[in-house]
Amino acid sequence: MPTATAEYGDWIGKQRRSRQMLDPWPVQALSALLDLPVPAPGQSLPGLWHWLYFLETAARSRIGADGHPCKGEFMPPVPNPRRMFAGARTHYHQALQIGAPTDLSETVLAIEDKPGKFGTMSIVSVGYEYRQEGALCVAEERDFIYLPAATARAAPIKLSDELLAIAATPWSLDIVTDPVLLMRFSALTFNSHRIHYDADYAREQEGYPALVVHGPLSAILLSELCRLHGNAELASFSFRAMNPVFVGQTLRLRGEPDGRGGAALNVYTPAGKPAVTASASFR
Repeated sequence: MPTATAEYGDWIGKQRRSRQMLDPWPVQALSALLDLPVPAPGQSLPGLWHWLYFLETAARSRIGADGHPCKGEFMPPVPNPRRMFAGARTHYHQALQIGAPTDLSETVLAIEDKPGKFGTMSIVSVGYEYRQEGALCVAEERDFIYLPAATARAAPIKLSDELLAIAATPWSLDIVTDPVLLMRFSALTFNSHRIHYDADYAREQEGYPALVVHGPLSAILLSELCRLHGNAELASFSFRAMNPVFVGQTLRLRGEPDGRGGAALNVYTPAGKPAVTASASFR
């Protein structure tokens, strides 16, 4: 367990609890977004689709310059301004049922400062437990990284649509991104981070050459790759965001069995770099 910085140690263990019905509509909407068959009420919620629920609905007056809710209420007020959902580790104890009342408890687990490529970054880890009828269904840890403000770039990065070669794997899927895909996913997850829809902000404030494809969207697609090819129920899934993919570029999803009852998975950028790495286990 990482040690907390002394300044924000009082945030460790901070909790909030909420209850919500797993309404079928978000499932219908994500199915439409991904061109997938719609799971019916009473069926199991697919892996990572619990991210469609318990969305933070901060008032407009409590939204920061980047579009995220202001820090200092549940999340600690670390000074770095740029936030990203950097990764998660999800364990499935039993399936969540669509249409059923669900309880969520959230706990701040750790806060750590680390040196990074762009200066000192703060990593806040939060635990999530989803229960139905008192039984633990999903336990998850998410890592949120807060980065220093972006420095000015000497020249804008030129994006290339050329797809450089990557190794072939048994499981593969290519998805071309576009602004509508990003807008619909942002709306569905109530994600107002401006890097996904405000091109001027993405360039001028965060130093990106174009709108950024959501890391959680890539993770959900990798989980769907497992559902398509794994032929077994997920027991766990973990992912880590490595490099950005930008609007208009192709998400190249690749996966294969790892020989240990699980799967190794990646999303690659057009240049062949890993954008998201993930691993899954099955029961």
